[in-house]
Amino acid sequence: MFQRLLRRIGVVTKYDLNEYARRFIAGDDLPTDGDLAVGPESAMRIATVFACVRVLAETIASLPCRIYRHLPRGAAEESPNHALYDLLYRRPNKRQTAFEFFEMLVGHLALRGNAVCIKVTSGGRVTDLVPVAPNRVRIEQLEDQILVYHILKNDGTDMPLIADDVFHVRGLCSDGYWGVSPIAQARDTFALAKKVQNYGLSVFDSGGSQRVALKFPKQLSDKSYKRLKEDWPRIYGNNAETAMLEEGGDAEVIGMNADEAQYLDTRRMSREEICGIFRVPPHMVADLSRATYSNIDKQDLYFVKHTIRPWLKRIEAAVSRDLLGPGKFFVKFNVDALLRGDIKSRTEAQRVQFTHGVLTLNEWRAMENRNPLDGDIGDEHFVPNNLIPAERILEEPEVQPAPADEPGEGDGPGGVENEPENGPDKIFLPIAADIAERLVGAEVRDMGKGDFDAFYDRHRIYAFKASEAIFAAAGIDDDSRRAALADAVLKGLAAGCEIDMSRRKKRITALLMAEVDERNSMLWQARAIAALGRDEKQSVDCGS
Repeated sequence: MFQRLLRRIGVVTKYDLNEYARRFIAGDDLPTDGDLAVGPESAMRIATVFACVRVLAETIASLPCRIYRHLPRGAAEESPNHALYDLLYRRPNKRQTAFEFFEMLVGHLALRGNAVCIKVTSGGRVTDLVPVAPNRVRIEQLEDQILVYHILKNDGTDMPLIADDVFHVRGLCSDGYWGVSPIAQARDTFALAKKVQNYGLSVFDSGGSQRVALKFPKQLSDKSYKRLKEDWPRIYGNNAETAMLEEGGDAEVIGMNADEAQYLDTRRMSREEICGIFRVPPHMVADLSRATYSNIDKQDLYFVKHTIRPWLKRIEAAVSRDLLGPGKFFVKFNVDALLRGDIKSRTEAQRVQFTHGVLTLNEWRAMENRNPLDGDIGDEHFVPNNLIPAERILEEPEVQPAPADEPGEGDGPGGVENEPENGPDKIFLPIAADIAERLVGAEVRDMGKGDFDAFYDRHRIYAFKASEAIFAAAGIDDDSRRAALADAVLKGLAAGCEIDMSRRKKRITALLMAEVDERNSMLWQARAIAALGRDEKQSVDCGS
């Protein structure tokens, strides 16, 4: 039909357009302007194409595909009991694993722009997804907008199926029901890469020799011409022998060598263009010519956001349309594994989420593939003690009445307590609390700077100096005990178990009070004796 139409308007073409249209729709090899047929199968023999398709297919296939259920207030939960959960997560059909299935599905999409599977049902439930090569599928759109899939079976017969019996993932479409093959659309780019590849093969097949023209001062006899034509390619075609010319002949090089043809630059340009078609960063196909240590992470993030994410959305939408249907269930690929940074950056991000109550300890441990903690503590959410809701900022603070002082049992004359257990708190607790306040403030201020090794060394020295005041007040002159105290402060911080500021201050205060507890008791009793006005000091056994 196309051929007759073009001939009627005076356009002559060397191609059979009916066959050309069929091949274009199926994604088969198509002739280019240089008469080099290029299609998905031949394009996969180009190293960069094969590498790009592998990167896309293996990356997406490695991501777990799970079914979730919508909950109120925008929440969602995984639904492992859904009838299709195992189909998508473990075994889509009897001969493929989930990895193999999605790897093949993405390969079909990347090369042919479509991925088609037949839905096998039993009792109204989909039990298998049987993949079909897209070049064996033809779609017919009826007048009532119903799509009929004509699938070519192995015996050559046609198997028509309606859209409800097919799982179809489309790439970029021009008609709304059949995706366009990237290979067909950019066939000239792939043809150039293939020609450059073939040129390199021909150069090395000929031993690197170039085309030459043989010149003679006079016309050769028929016998000499025939012998030269037979012997020259056989003897000298692969540079195996030294050329010997007779009858005054001379050899002159014609054509371009590899340098003049800019062979390496052309190959590099073709590689970059193909990577651009598939949106794969060049360093992922082993082209590190422009990769640096600082931009690799950014390119990996670009790959997830602008390459992998659109493919995942396309597949998720097709699953919801053809398999799940409308309702409260949806499917989602988990890309967290692709976004995992180095352990230092990852731990810092998780710590911030834990500090602000986004993660529990067990959720944090699950991200690092560790078992949950025993008891309920691992499922609790922790938030800083000094945070309040924004709407409470303008509220008047509630004033609590101060408790009345009541004389306790054992109070001595003049209101001085006789129980030595209460004395150390009155004398040294304010000093310890002040030191704890300064240490926690330094931790909050300096932890976000990122250089943890330098922070720990700096904070150890700071903790050692800060404890000088309470050690001096207690009369303790022992640097080794102060160094041990500084190490204890850092140990609690490194363990990551004291995130709450209030709890952290109490912990450091307890460490300080434990160090000076013995000396505190002696000093309190000395002051108590002076307050009672006793002239004779009593001997007090303070223990060891």
